[in-house]
Amino acid sequence: MSFRPLNKVWWIDPTKLVTFFLAPLLIVIFVSSQSDVILSESMTLKYFSTYEFLLAILCMVSLVAGTLISPKVSGLSISLQESRILLKVLFYTSLTAYIVWFGDILRNPSLLLEVIYGNKGATYKVRETYETMPGITTLTQLSILYSCLYALLPDKDRSQRVMLYILVALTTFRAFFWSERLALIEVVIPIVIVGCLAVRRGKARCIVSLMPLIGIAGILILFALFEYHRTWVNHYINIYDNYFEFVTSRVFSYYYLALNSGAGLINELGAGQNTPFYTLQSLYRLPMLGELIYNYMEPGNPTRDFLYRFADPEFNNMSGVFTVIYDYGASAFVVFFLIGFLARITYRSFISAELSWLSLMYPIFFISLIELLRVNYIFSVRVFPVFAFAFAYCISKFIFSRASR
Repeated sequence: MSFRPLNKVWWIDPTKLVTFFLAPLLIVIFVSSQSDVILSESMTLKYFSTYEFLLAILCMVSLVAGTLISPKVSGLSISLQESRILLKVLFYTSLTAYIVWFGDILRNPSLLLEVIYGNKGATYKVRETYETMPGITTLTQLSILYSCLYALLPDKDRSQRVMLYILVALTTFRAFFWSERLALIEVVIPIVIVGCLAVRRGKARCIVSLMPLIGIAGILILFALFEYHRTWVNHYINIYDNYFEFVTSRVFSYYYLALNSGAGLINELGAGQNTPFYTLQSLYRLPMLGELIYNYMEPGNPTRDFLYRFADPEFNNMSGVFTVIYDYGASAFVVFFLIGFLARITYRSFISAELSWLSLMYPIFFISLIELLRVNYIFSVRVFPVFAFAFAYCISKFIFSRASR
């Protein structure tokens, strides 16, 4: 089902996003890192050299090449009646998973107060005390799908808005007490994208065109809000002169060290010579079946092997570029081409305001692109529940439609 097409905004287009934002950002990080001084946060050797930089650029070229193929794919539509039912299913599933996960935390307010007051080690104590439950807490990720469907749905009613507010509140709680900022970004991004695409004229349109710069400022602010209690009061307050210096340096370090660790990964452990690990990690973590698949494939744990032998385990992001190169070697260019191709298909469906499973997937690809330098998002365990739910729903709908004929 389609509604009034949304406007086009340059940075939401995957081709322009990679070409005019992601690639320049990579260049800035590479140029800024060209000094003999190793970043103070890590004792890692410098691996991200000109060769690895050019490899990353070639991956982006492959990605852009995939986005230039622009077929119009239709189907997998969702009716208004279906969407209302889906919103309820997604909300109550996510809510139940959050209750199971954080129910015990709410019964221990003293630990929450320790986090709020910034007591040393409080956030780490929360993660140690209340562990995730594979297959259950993972269902909280369906809140991403709720946000995507809600954003595209016309004529939202009060109950749907209330359900969104509840999920955003729970995700904010998760981001603060579980130190998981990406969870909040995942839920907010679809709403922000559709809101920007809906702006049609005036000064607001100019502001929308500058959103990538505003987004960088937003990342710094979000980091500042949530990192204060996690690492500043626990450790870095004695290292940096002020909090602003800590925030800016730490955010840059996250991206640079992810690229540097990824470059080190393929330098020290090889590329395309091993059983794929990063692109199949969702399969390895499936309840019950995951261990069997892992033992059969025997991919090892390259992140652990590299970090403990050559780097700093505290900085465990390996970038979304070099992890694919590690898994597939030169064939990684084909993988990035396919990612670009799928991003373009879902993008075309998304800006047409088509209420379909294809359009619901584009925010996932959008987040994977903006996070590409830091993490391998599109193949991560975080996204698997969304893809699995969409696939299961579409297959079920197809079977029932065939059976009713």
